[in-house]
Amino acid sequence: PKQLNQHQRKALQILSREVIAQMELRKNLKALQTASDFKTEFLSNISHEIRTPLNAISGFSELLLEQSQHEALPVNVVDYAQEIKFGSKRLLNIVNAVLDLSKIEAGKMELSPTWLDAKKFLTQLANMMQIRANEKSQRLQFSIDDSIPALLFLDEGKLGQILINVINNSIKFTPEHKVISLSVHCKDDILTLEVVDQGIGVSKQDQEQLFNKYQQVGANKNKEGTGLGLCITKSLTELMGGTLRLTSELNIGTEVMINIPLDTTTPAPNEVKGELCNADALAHYQ
Repeated sequence: PKQLNQHQRKALQILSREVIAQMELRKNLKALQTASDFKTEFLSNISHEIRTPLNAISGFSELLLEQSQHEALPVNVVDYAQEIKFGSKRLLNIVNAVLDLSKIEAGKMELSPTWLDAKKFLTQLANMMQIRANEKSQRLQFSIDDSIPALLFLDEGKLGQILINVINNSIKFTPEHKVISLSVHCKDDILTLEVVDQGIGVSKQDQEQLFNKYQQVGANKNKEGTGLGLCITKSLTELMGGTLRLTSELNIGTEVMINIPLDTTTPAPNEVKGELCNADALAHYQ
């Protein structure tokens, strides 16, 4: 009693160092969490401040373009208005992407599921993306299997964001006159969405880094973007309890498969009212 041998002293010294290291680690983690919370709050506030004037700029440029259809404005003025509209919308998309990622990292991104008409929602989304594909002389094939329930209890906005991000990627990296397909089916209460393109593809080496933040790989480096799209898409899919798998071959194409578990409950009559698909929820992510 009250005496320690050499081995016991050494063991206590090792233990004391471990205790101090753990205390310092907890302190650092707490400081990092505080910094992360401040960052998220700052980005949220600053993005709101940025989006307000950006929306005004975009709105006024659209008014100018509408006016040019009824009045003879100088050609250069119309060109400037189109450039302003394009630039403001692009900047707004970047601001939204950074804010979304910050919310996901901070664990503050929440789901807001509602009952939606599956066929109507998916058809509207496919039609919207077909317009974008037409701009590159591409064809978007859309098929929805009879196995899909009539109603889905999902976060409409986030599901739309996932699909739009994936299809946009296919449109961006697929040559003209090629085909992009979107197929949807359901099995064992799992909603499966597949997007297959005939694009430039991604090498196996680059696929390992494809979902890293702020990183573009391969031929993507020559394209506009922040490198956040797929990272956010994967994070949103996992937030909905699902999985995302990407397979690709150079100069052949890419396939993205998204599996999302479905709520098997039946909606009460008072839960399904009016429009079951809000087009504004999709347009927000264009």
